Amino acid sequence: IRWVAEPIANAMGPSTHDPRSGEVLSAHLVFWHNITRGMEQLYFIQAGAADKRTPTLPISDEVMAEIMRGVATHEVGHALGLRHNHRAATAYTVAQLRDPAFTNTRGTSASIMSYARYNSVAQPGDGVTQFVPQLGPYDDFAITWGYKPLDVKTSDEEIPLLDKMAAAQLDNVELAFGGEDLNSIFDPQVQMENIGRERIAATKYSIESLKRAATRLIPATTRLGEDYRDLSALYRTIISQRAMYLESVIKQIGGVRETRYMGGRGGGVDGVGGATFERVSRQDQIAALRYLLDDGLATPKWLLDPAVLNRMRVFEISGEVMGIQKMLLEEMMFPLSFRVNEDAEIIKPGSGLPA
Repeated sequence: IRWVAEPIANAMGPSTHDPRSGEVLSAHLVFWHNITRGMEQLYFIQAGAADKRTPTLPISDEVMAEIMRGVATHEVGHALGLRHNHRAATAYTVAQLRDPAFTNTRGTSASIMSYARYNSVAQPGDGVTQFVPQLGPYDDFAITWGYKPLDVKTSDEEIPLLDKMAAAQLDNVELAFGGEDLNSIFDPQVQMENIGRERIAATKYSIESLKRAATRLIPATTRLGEDYRDLSALYRTIISQRAMYLESVIKQIGGVRETRYMGGRGGGVDGVGGATFERVSRQDQIAALRYLLDDGLATPKWLLDPAVLNRMRVFEISGEVMGIQKMLLEEMMFPLSFRVNEDAEIIKPGSGLPA
């Protein structure tokens, strides 16, 4: 692990592979210095209200150690050849994410290779004590597929064994994969910076967590004799995180869910296999639209607290908030969403969202 003294809030796990076999020849982890600052801010606004250990900033060494272990484990996954699995972030239900017993063993996501971050769905009073992603069922599954010795002599003999092993994802949502490709752009099951299977319910709870963090902005960031730079940074983080929560609901509009059945699996006609793609129903799209119009596009007055704004803005005090509202409306009107609904009407008249 290399710690690099540069003000970048990130980390990575690069590796070099033999192009003939895929064997990892060398790998290391890079942590840039501001990774701690970035993760601390995210933890405070997402899980801080429900975690009794984080009443203010800075976060304790105990909690920061948990956070950094999670980051390191994610990057080790890359070093071992694992890709991001952003579908794992929606494997667990809202009820599971609010359940102390469940989160103690499963964390926030079915894979450490997602961008699940911290448990924003858990609320004060739920009794949850584990807010950080852990190694999940998908990670064991993927490492087994990639590294388990198979008692065969040739690579051709491995193919049917590996195919059978991979097919386990079809019957277990914790093993499902979805990530950085064209299909993921349309799939509301594939989410970054969000957790929870039920998008609207998870978003409502997550925004409630942000609202609680917003009430603690000033005491958490104010230090005697220092300026309000930290207050401004944390305020912007809340604004951007709220946008990402709402964007996860927008993904329902013109959404297409993917299931990687491959040939011969998932039923279908004459056993040739089930359909890979399923259009989000008209009912679910209307529910997403209703929530966004009623709540998402309503002015978030809790982000326009004069006590906060008068400490850091001389003019354009609502500019960032209004800019996000405009962006959300533009994303709701994304032309490809209309095209997907046209496709749905072609496939099954009456199933697409009406214009």
